Amino acid sequence: MPGQPFIQGQTFDDVQDFSKGAMIFAPGVVFAPGQNFENQDDFIKANLGYGAFSTFPSAETYGVGADFSNGTVTLPGANICRGSNLYCDTVL
Repeated sequence: MPGQPFIQGQTFDDVQDFSKGAMIFAPGVVFAPGQNFENQDDFIKANLGYGAFSTFPSAETYGVGADFSNGTVTLPGANICRGSNLYCDTVL
């Protein structure tokens, strides 16, 4: 499996450097406030939680239960969310 995998429910208390290659986020991963997701695009897993001030470099597709409720998150472009979500332009 290419990329660095993370276990289901992994919680990051601090900002991580995810810029060194592909990351494979399992369902339920929760990211720290201020996380920069430069060079990452694995956001289709269910129930990922994004901390306040998280930033994404481009439009993305997010999994069911994506949680952006912890504060302001920068979502550039036309984003797609699977399942009901108030934060995306398109809901599948």
